[in-house]
Amino acid sequence: MGQANHRVLVIGAGIVGLSCALQAQRNGHRVTVIDPRGFAGGASHGNAGVLAVSECVPIGTPEILRQVPSLLFGKDSPLTLRWTYAPFMVNWLCRFARACSPSKVGRSMDALATLLAGSYAAHEELATLAGCLDQIRQRGWTKAFETDSAFKSAQVDFDRMRSHGVSCEYLDKEAFAAKEPNLTPIFRHAIVQTDCAQIVDPAIYTNSFGAEFLRRGGEFIRAEVNALDYRNGTVRGALTKTDRYEADVYVVAAGAWSRKLAADAGSRIPLDTERGYHVVLSSGVDAMATAPVLWAEHSIVM
Repeated sequence: MGQANHRVLVIGAGIVGLSCALQAQRNGHRVTVIDPRGFAGGASHGNAGVLAVSECVPIGTPEILRQVPSLLFGKDSPLTLRWTYAPFMVNWLCRFARACSPSKVGRSMDALATLLAGSYAAHEELATLAGCLDQIRQRGWTKAFETDSAFKSAQVDFDRMRSHGVSCEYLDKEAFAAKEPNLTPIFRHAIVQTDCAQIVDPAIYTNSFGAEFLRRGGEFIRAEVNALDYRNGTVRGALTKTDRYEADVYVVAAGAWSRKLAADAGSRIPLDTERGYHVVLSSGVDAMATAPVLWAEHSIVM
């Protein structure tokens, strides 16, 4: 998009879509965003808001592959697979297994580390533009472990992170309890990653991006794109149930709904979904954790 004044259609009004929209506007393009749920209507509304610049280790590793049987059948496992859906995931699971080879993990880490290196500065830049820089707090985040075995198993990933320059500061039980006195003292080990930050309220943050996008003359359409018209190697239009939208450039940023649209454009990405939940507890700030805490055994961020 080097040439200015292209028509850009962004499909998806979460943090990724709106970041793309703002950046395209700054480069002189005419931008429309389309989403059936409005700004921050999906996962960008409810999450822990961690700017996890430390997370250069992919989900698929040789260690996680060996743990799959226990994760699938463990009583309190954070992983549950609906078996009626399993036949539809065979291809995805095979590709996941291949991606867990040491060589592919290494290449993935190099790519992730490169992307993450500039992500915090990019957030600051757009948050300043949108007037919501106060939503970013440099708090770091902590991974806490109840058991010695879980902490020992995690060491290989922390070693991988350290090899890519990620700060990993160890806290024993007493030090972690002193840092987070409001949590029940069940955690025996913790790793603090001080390079990370937190968005205080992801919904406010994302909506601020949307408001700035509109203030700069952007157009928002509340509709769902069901298909892309793709002919002769080019996307010709985005189709809803009732309308057709044409642009020079199309950005697919629809999160879990992106796979079908990407396939329409000739890119069969191995994307599947996971179901996430969040609970908001209303309490005084003094009763909360001082920074996001991952309860490692249960994959819950507090």
